Amino acid sequence: MDNKQNLLIFKIFALFVMVSITKAHAIALLFALLALVCTIISFSTYWYKVEASVGGADLKVLISFMKENTQTRGIDQTKSWYESGKRNRERAIYGVCIAFVILSFISLLYVLVMGLIGALGGLNRFTKLRANLSIRLMNIVSMLFLLIAVLAFIRLPQSTNDDCKSNGPVYFPCNLYGCDSFYGGQSVNNDSFHWTPYIGWGFAIVAAFFNAFSVVISFFVSFQNTTGGATTTPSKDYQEQLE
Repeated sequence: MDNKQNLLIFKIFALFVMVSITKAHAIALLFALLALVCTIISFSTYWYKVEASVGGADLKVLISFMKENTQTRGIDQTKSWYESGKRNRERAIYGVCIAFVILSFISLLYVLVMGLIGALGGLNRFTKLRANLSIRLMNIVSMLFLLIAVLAFIRLPQSTNDDCKSNGPVYFPCNLYGCDSFYGGQSVNNDSFHWTPYIGWGFAIVAAFFNAFSVVISFFVSFQNTTGGATTTPSKDYQEQLE
C-alpha cells in the first residue's frame, strides 16, 4: 500500500472510533493513555540529582535505575553504576521503584487495549468475560503500583546512608549530601551541596494522578454490555453532565 492508502485507512478507522466511542469512554481512556506515557518517561529518565560546588568546581550527578550521568569541568560522562558493590541498598530502592513502574505500564496497557475494544462494542459477545470488573481492577492495581514506586523512593536517603556507612562514600562524606533528607542542601566552608528527586520520580507522581482520574471515570462507564442491544454507554445522567 502507498502512503495515500494508509492515510485513508487511518482516517476511516479514526472516524469509526470517534463515532463509536462515547465522550465518557474517551476521557477515561485518555487519562489512562496519559498515565501510560508518563510511566514510559519515568522509566526512561533520571530519578535523582546531586549537585555540588567544591573548591570552585561544579559537579552535577543524575541517577537512574541503571546509569548515572556526571557533569563536571566541561566533561559529560554517562556510565552504569548498577553493579557497584558499594551501593547495594540504593540499588534495591531503584530496583523496586522501576519494577513497580513497569508493572503499572503493563496494567495500563491492558486497560487501554481492553477498554478500547470494549468501547467499540467488541466485548459484548463475550458474556462470560467480566470485562468491566477486570478493566476497573487493573486500573486500580496500576495506580497502586505507581503509589508504591513513589513512596518507596522516599526511603532512598536511608538506603544511601546505610551504604555509605557500610562501604564508604561514593562522592562525598556521608554527612554532606542526601543521607539525612530526601531533598535539601547545605554549605560547608565555601563548598555547597544540593540534592533532590528528579524528573523520573516526578513523572511517576503525574502518572499516578492521571491514573486516579481514569479509575474514577471508569466506574461511570460500561465497557461491556452483556444484556444485548446497544453497545457500551455510560449512565444517562452522567453522560448528560459530560455533554
